[in-house]
Amino acid sequence: MKIPGIFLLLIISASAAEIIISEIFRDPQGPETALGAGKSHEFIEIFNYGDDTFFIDSLFLTDGSEADSIVPWDKPLPQHLHQTISSRFLLPSQSALILDQDYSDAIAHDPSCRLPVSDSALLLMCGDAELGGNGLSASEGVMIYKGTRNTINSVICYVSDSYPDDGRISFSSPSNKEGISIVPISFLFDTIMHDYCRTEISPGSFEMMKSGWIVDWRFKDPDPSGGAVICEIKCLKPGGSLETQTWVLEADSSGKKKIVDSGNIKPGKGPIDIQCQFVPGNFDLTFTFCGIKWPIDLSKVFAPVSSVKINEIFPRASDDEPEWFELVNLSSMTVNLSGWVYGNNESTALLSPNDMFLGPGNFIVVTKDKKTLCTRYPGLNNVFQPPVWHTLGNFSDTLFLRSGSGLQGDMICYESGWFTKWENRSLERAAPELDGCSQESWSVSGQSSPGMPNKALFWRNTTRPSMEIGPIPFTPDGDMKNDLLEITMNVPSSKTFTLSIYSFDGRKIREFTGPVREKYLWDGRGDDGREVVTGPFFVIARIKTSGQTVLLRKKGLLWR
Repeated sequence: MKIPGIFLLLIISASAAEIIISEIFRDPQGPETALGAGKSHEFIEIFNYGDDTFFIDSLFLTDGSEADSIVPWDKPLPQHLHQTISSRFLLPSQSALILDQDYSDAIAHDPSCRLPVSDSALLLMCGDAELGGNGLSASEGVMIYKGTRNTINSVICYVSDSYPDDGRISFSSPSNKEGISIVPISFLFDTIMHDYCRTEISPGSFEMMKSGWIVDWRFKDPDPSGGAVICEIKCLKPGGSLETQTWVLEADSSGKKKIVDSGNIKPGKGPIDIQCQFVPGNFDLTFTFCGIKWPIDLSKVFAPVSSVKINEIFPRASDDEPEWFELVNLSSMTVNLSGWVYGNNESTALLSPNDMFLGPGNFIVVTKDKKTLCTRYPGLNNVFQPPVWHTLGNFSDTLFLRSGSGLQGDMICYESGWFTKWENRSLERAAPELDGCSQESWSVSGQSSPGMPNKALFWRNTTRPSMEIGPIPFTPDGDMKNDLLEITMNVPSSKTFTLSIYSFDGRKIREFTGPVREKYLWDGRGDDGREVVTGPFFVIARIKTSGQTVLLRKKGLLWR
């Protein structure tokens, strides 16, 4: 079919070739017009998952407005001596990488910007233009077809929000992120699902293939009565399987493993279909095949939503620390937070439209600005920035979680009047299982701990206040032995306190200021910086709650 004028997409047939666009990298880090960034380092990866060799002839790439031929890379690249060039054949289970012609100039100018291309990859390029006609924009899709510049004979593969139609091809879900490519995470069923590449980019290596096999799975609609569900698993070996293989479906609940189902896969070609039926529960599900483990996201059909808790929250942003809150998973199974929402009765926002896994006992920090938060806390892991941020109230607010299926999860509340001297520190939950809307559950942190257990868990999760001091006597004489008095507090999160030291005759000689904390150290000096005379002293904590004050008193001895 001929297409006059500007390239117009009128798709009339699909090819029998089993080729998929297995990675698309539209936004390398750096300026769009710079070598080493958008001008040279965008790429499209295709993968042959069929049983036959695919011939690179009459192959074209289009974004819906312009088309360009795809041809083999014909000149040796000094930085890529192990990849295949000058070949028109893509073998089963082989990947091909379509690169921009400027890529050779970029790595010649700066060899350190070389892409980490798999040794087995076939290198291709566009005949006379940039990828997509004028580079790949952040919301642009692509289609690969056989024909001519103005004629489509057969569609080979495409990446698009919908089946490509007349006009420019769009691909906006998942949304683009600089320096991170997008890969398919499921394609052996009726629809292709995409997500961000887990390793940022993996040119020339198909993410879904392990040990020569591709495993894909989907759950069928669960029984509304809460009975068994059916998990359909498809296994594919490009080129066909020659040996019988054993598979095992296993449930893991807090380290206790149980076989749910097992069987054998006979030699053959094409996808092999397995159907497993079981009753979902609070456990992780793993499919083991050819010695490789594929985790299966059971939380798509069964999720203990009440076990995901809001554990710490920072609602008072500063220039160097954006708003954030921390989630913890108290269950014994991995929970997928894809499709979950957070917010209050006035407005809600989506956590993530794509997979976001929270393992048993693990933390994830949700923030308005990931880059700034990671600068504030170097080494912080498992940080996520939602597509849209729901602003947190500085003085009071309610925040709840709701699963993608609409089930209510955790809900917390806070009021500035519950705390004294609350400025720009986080609020931490004394224990995740405590009521999130109770004053007794929250306290101002001495030091924020995003992505880690709350320090309040160890000294604020108590019903009775207590205090310990030592050593007795302590000797602040500079000999590095017993030079500091350590004061350890255990105080319920609902109570505030002040800590002071008095001489034996009742004079206040030292008062500790600042946020309350679990441990205090005293060097034997008063508030004026002078050394306190030797002799007995008292450490007094005033515990306050609901207008009442309780005194805790410990006697110590200072000796020089």
